[in-house]
Amino acid sequence: MFVWPLALLAMAASQSPSHQPGRPKPHFSWDTIPIAFHGANRTGPYNAFTIETLAKYSLVTIEKWYTECGSLHPIQAGPECNVEKAMFRTFRDIKKLSPNVTTILYLNSMFDFSMYNLHGLALNLEARGERVLLRDKSDNLVLLCNDGNYYCNVTNFDWSKQAARNLWISEVSNATQEGGVDGIFADHAIVMLKPADDPQLCNGAGDERRCYHFTPEVANAFNVGHRWIVDHAQDMVAALGGPVINGPYARMYVPACDFEELRQAVEKGQNGTAPFVIEANKGGCDPDESCLAAFLCAAAEYTYLTCLADEPTYHKVPALSRPLGPPLGRAAQSLDGVWTRRFSSGTVARWNPKISKGTIQWSDTPVGVLI
Repeated sequence: MFVWPLALLAMAASQSPSHQPGRPKPHFSWDTIPIAFHGANRTGPYNAFTIETLAKYSLVTIEKWYTECGSLHPIQAGPECNVEKAMFRTFRDIKKLSPNVTTILYLNSMFDFSMYNLHGLALNLEARGERVLLRDKSDNLVLLCNDGNYYCNVTNFDWSKQAARNLWISEVSNATQEGGVDGIFADHAIVMLKPADDPQLCNGAGDERRCYHFTPEVANAFNVGHRWIVDHAQDMVAALGGPVINGPYARMYVPACDFEELRQAVEKGQNGTAPFVIEANKGGCDPDESCLAAFLCAAAEYTYLTCLADEPTYHKVPALSRPLGPPLGRAAQSLDGVWTRRFSSGTVARWNPKISKGTIQWSDTPVGVLI
């Protein structure tokens, strides 16, 4: 496994808080509706047909539950599952078909999921007396369930420790050099230990909810280290064009069908006050024409319509393959309140805020023909 040089780690760690990580330039095209996929098959590696389908997306994120052993819950499989290895194989297969696809590895920035090979490396360090897992102020090992108790008894990385930071960044380096990975989905990247007077970390639901308490000194060092690993990972993947999702330039979970909310998020990203790589989604993978119109009226470069599912559904949504072409400008609002945006192919998208409904006149469909 490649280990990122400690000299470079130390240099990056000394950077000022105002340091801006490298900017991502993920694959993006207006030829058709720009789309992304986020999910994973729970029963085994993707087959050839699915890989061919995934190659049609601009961004592909494979989730932690990939393969049968990766999906075991609430108690996970051990590091022998090596879910990263299965992810890497799939990413490389996708790139053989479409080298431009930006591939994103799910790598939680808080939870040390035990089905990852990374967890085994953390245990090896712990066995040698090098602490990399988080403990509270009473020296109890932090064990939490993640949101909804899907996975339980999960350890957490201790970002106040240099060894933990080195380990996680080495995983990023290994993924980009050997696994066909262009970017990282750093889940929980905004989680910090707070408030300052009683720093704590909580997760889980119902009877499984747990809270752990920390000293302010440890909490501050943890928070600084957490921000550092996310920003430094972005520095590393920027050379490949990839983003760190939930990092400084990229976010997910913006509503795709809510024109006004998506428009505001896109505008903030474009003016530099928020992430500009946006994975917008509707909670599923079956957008109707109204949803697509809202998305097309609001989207900018690096805004993607994202499918959240175990399997990609590109072939089930014919509109995703229709010709589009770059927009001729931003959406403009007429006196009657309707937003209209035209694309170079001749396609026209409209959004009517009075009735919260949109329509599309596709360039390859005669005017007045319903589809």
